[in-house]
This record gives sequence, structure tokens and C-alpha cells, in this order.
Amino acid sequence: MSNILEKFSCPLERCIFIEEMKSVYDALLTLSSRDSDIFLMRYYDNCKISEIIDEHLLSRSKTETSLINSSKKIRKILSMQGHIDKGD
Repeated sequence: MSNILEKFSCPLERCIFIEEMKSVYDALLTLSSRDSDIFLMRYYDNCKISEIIDEHLLSRSKTETSLINSSKKIRKILSMQGHIDKGD
């Protein structure tokens, strides 16, 4: 994470970024283990849907539903905390 933090020249911006990342992490903890793994595989590891399906032995529909529901839940939490607008 130090490489990311180097992009912020202002200490206040660094603190805000760290707080926001902690909020994202905390939101991920509200998901089931499987759903957080699917979410991280897709959006952190940039895995293809087919790779996630193979890893978790799920149908395409269940995988996509997991991603949609997880994204909605995380967005709702971050919105309630004021990190993103409800329309984002």
C-alpha cells in the first residue's frame, strides 16, 4: 500500500484514503466468506467470470448474482458512511 500512499502529497489526503480503505475492508467483512472471495477475485484480482465459476463450482447466474448483491451491499454501507454518493 505504500506505493498508493506515495501518490498523496498531503498528509490529510493520506489519512482520508486510509480511512476510506478501512471502510471498504470493513464492508467486505459483512459479506459471507464465499461472496467476499468472489468479489475480491473479480475486482481485486481481475479474474474473469469463468475463472470464478471454475474456482467456486457455481453457475454463471449464481456468480453474477453474488457480484451484484455484494456490490450493492458494499455501496450501501459506503454511502451510509458518506464515502460515496447514493447516485455513484
